[in-house]
Amino acid sequence: MSKYNVTSTEKYAEAISDLKHQFKLRFSDFKANETYFNLFSISFSLPVEDVPENMQIEIIDLQNNKVLKEKYNYVELSIFYSKYINTETYPNLRNNALRMMSLFGSTYTCEHIFSRMKIVKSKNRVRLTDSHLESSLRIASSKIQPNINKLVSEKQCQLSH
Repeated sequence: MSKYNVTSTEKYAEAISDLKHQFKLRFSDFKANETYFNLFSISFSLPVEDVPENMQIEIIDLQNNKVLKEKYNYVELSIFYSKYINTETYPNLRNNALRMMSLFGSTYTCEHIFSRMKIVKSKNRVRLTDSHLESSLRIASSKIQPNINKLVSEKQCQLSH
């Protein structure tokens, strides 16, 4: 084997090792919060002893509620926790669910805006200034629906001379 191949192999091995280390660092939060993720996603099958003490009574009550179990099996998690788990009966479970659902909202928003930016800044629009791009992204990512009829009715047409 030539010296060039050994150096390349070592370089790739070092890059892969660094990548593994970066993954471990970035996903260590997930491992640290595994109990809370499980509490959110598999509430009805999670062993009570795996739940933090302050939530054990709530999880026992939840797991023994046949009506809620039926709802859990037929609706999305976000709907289940927002519609069927109330703060009075399950304050800790509800807070945990809100925390879990909020973790990924910002990632979705970033990906959504980045996707919109790619569309706005296509080959035909490479000459956009930063200001125009920012304005276009605000419009593209806004949930506000413009009232076109009102805008048109308030606009005064300029007649030609």
